[in-house]
Amino acid sequence: QARSNAAIDTSLTEGRAVPYYEKLIEVISDDSVTAGDKKWLIEAYTYLAAYETNTEQDYAEAKQYLDKIIELDPENDKAKEYIRMLDGNMKKEDN
Repeated sequence: QARSNAAIDTSLTEGRAVPYYEKLIEVISDDSVTAGDKKWLIEAYTYLAAYETNTEQDYAEAKQYLDKIIELDPENDKAKEYIRMLDGNMKKEDN
């Protein structure tokens, strides 16, 4: 359902997939995350980070989702790059 709604709302303006990705995170987030679960969690966190960045412009919240990706996959270069970009955006906001 999350993917279907994300495909319908490709511009992220409506956030149609948000509640489904949040539910996915709620259901599979625990101490025993499998490799398959990691894949799904990374997808959910990526979507939510993009939504927070592009639609809500809540860079701190987006960064929290990206940090969760790094926890699951410390070598995730895309998440690291997006964190650097968000840090830059937050510094600009502070000035």
